[in-house]
Amino acid sequence: MRVTSGMVRQGIINNMNSALARLQLSQTQIATGKRVFKPSDDPASISRSINIRALLADTEQFKRNIEDGLGWLEHSEAAVDDMSDIVTELKEIAIKGASDTIDAQERTALGEQVEMLIQRLADSANTRYGQRYVFAGSYTLTKPYSKSPEVSGEAFAVGTTGWTELANPKLVSASVVVRGPLGEVRTEGVDYEVDYALGRIRRLAGGGMVAGASYSVDYSAETTARVVLNVPDTAGEVNREVAQGVRQPVNVGGEEILSSSVDAFSLLVRVKNALFRNDGGTVNQALDDIDAALDQVSAGLGKIGATSKSIDLASARLESEAVNLKGLISSLEDANLAEVAVKLQGEQYAYEAALAAASNILNTSLINFLK
Repeated sequence: MRVTSGMVRQGIINNMNSALARLQLSQTQIATGKRVFKPSDDPASISRSINIRALLADTEQFKRNIEDGLGWLEHSEAAVDDMSDIVTELKEIAIKGASDTIDAQERTALGEQVEMLIQRLADSANTRYGQRYVFAGSYTLTKPYSKSPEVSGEAFAVGTTGWTELANPKLVSASVVVRGPLGEVRTEGVDYEVDYALGRIRRLAGGGMVAGASYSVDYSAETTARVVLNVPDTAGEVNREVAQGVRQPVNVGGEEILSSSVDAFSLLVRVKNALFRNDGGTVNQALDDIDAALDQVSAGLGKIGATSKSIDLASARLESEAVNLKGLISSLEDANLAEVAVKLQGEQYAYEAALAAASNILNTSLINFLK
């Protein structure tokens, strides 16, 4: 085959370009620390790396789930801590209120303090993490608890002549409506009279109310009469996926903390009303229930702590797994910088030698031999 000078020159240029490409690759590997840049560089390693990166993405998502779960638990723990403080304060007030050394005015002042505790407890029970209510069970977008001064359909049996206490004192004037067994409305001042301050009612002689019969009454109290649960229940779980196929509940329902054995809201209302009525005996009777309420709140706090510890352990496992996966990716994709540095030096020498040889060959022509 006849070899022309043009073929020689083209061959030299091609070899120089190849040497330059190898040199550029080594320089890029040194600069980036990477060994492979596209699938064709190492198909087997790239395939494994893609699979490992998918596992790493799952791990990172589980870590984000855990962070959200821990945030939920931190808000829950702070709220239940406050609930514990509230019940503890209630016990201190009840002990004072049960003492026979204080008078009606002092008990009324204590009752006002309990009313403020009811507001605090409702605020804690309606704690939110972001836009979600943490004690509402699975109904996280619904405010679980609300206070109400309204009472509807409270049943009572009217006495012959004496007063019958309603569930709440300090009633709003003219708010009482009494209905008979068939729903007929009775007339205040004709059929009955009301002591609005103490929340009690009695029939009037000559009226249409029958002694011993059952009636119902609607009224408004000046303070909280009851705390209403606005969701069907708070038992639903709020879960976070902390590993493949592993879902960890991160919530404790409000009912578990506040009414599993004793209804804490009803207890506060009962103590408040007894204080307003200057009834130290009823306040004293509530002390055992207060202790039970404190126990159930403490149990809820313990459950939150145990859940937090479990999630912390899962987080530590994920951190370790993420480090291992990143190490595997590095072993498949990263360059050995020591080897690449040696290779770069060799490629540099080779390219410089190719340049020197090319300059000598390409400068040779027929004129050199004619001289």
